[in-house]
Amino acid sequence: MMKTSENLEIRNTKTISKEELTKAALEDLQMGVSNLLVTYPKGEKGWYVYFTDFTEEDVKELPKSFRKVARECLKNNTYMLVVDSDINKNESPKHEKMITLSTGHVSEKTAAKLEYRSFEGLNVYQKRDNSWFIETPTPDNALYRRLPDDLIEVLKFAHRHECAIVCLDQDGGLTNKLTEYDW
Repeated sequence: MMKTSENLEIRNTKTISKEELTKAALEDLQMGVSNLLVTYPKGEKGWYVYFTDFTEEDVKELPKSFRKVARECLKNNTYMLVVDSDINKNESPKHEKMITLSTGHVSEKTAAKLEYRSFEGLNVYQKRDNSWFIETPTPDNALYRRLPDDLIEVLKFAHRHECAIVCLDQDGGLTNKLTEYDW
């Protein structure tokens, strides 16, 4: 894990094709691999799988179908595995970063729109109540013309930190580099 000068968490992620997992591993994902891993659906396309404070001992407790993937993530200091059906099995896995920020950096109005995924073209996935994963578009993307200023500020901040994913979380960190909203 890397920390920004504002003490915000930036973690490694790896995106792989669904095809890279065995049928048994996919079934385990659908059923919730184990109580050791936190998984969130990525719409109909896949999953976000967290390896938080994971150890080799934890890997031994996982279903056999998922141990190889877990060991690889542990070895490479990967905090989150993104399993995506849009990725071709023949492509190299994407190694990217994710920044976690407080939902206090968006307005209540923007949060409500994120809740209902009301921003066409923006990939937003529910993490839990008032928390989302957002795939960061490049700053030159025309999508920015349709987004509210507070969300643009967050996405551009993430991009400046070379993060492909923003995790807006009610327990995430605040920074004085972004506007703060009290709601």
